[in-house]
Amino acid sequence: MPGAIVVKQAALGAIYNGVAPATLATPTTVVIVLEFTDEYFGATDTLSASAATGIVAVDDGGAWSGAIDLQLPFP
Repeated sequence: MPGAIVVKQAALGAIYNGVAPATLATPTTVVIVLEFTDEYFGATDTLSASAATGIVAVDDGGAWSGAIDLQLPFP
C-alpha cells in the first residue's frame, strides 16, 4: 500500500516513501517502489512500515502490527 513504507537514509540525507503497491519477488522478498519526499538529518538508516502494509505471518497468517524507525540493516 502506498505510503505504508518509509525509509530514512542517513548517507543520502533523504526520506523515501512507498508510492505503489509492493510486488512479491519471492516468498520472502518484496519489491517496493520508493520516492524521495524530504531531507533527513538523522545518523542512522531506518524503516517504518505500518500495519497497512498487509504483511502477515508465514506460519498462521496473523496480521503484523508494524514497526516505527526500525534500525537498518536489520539482523
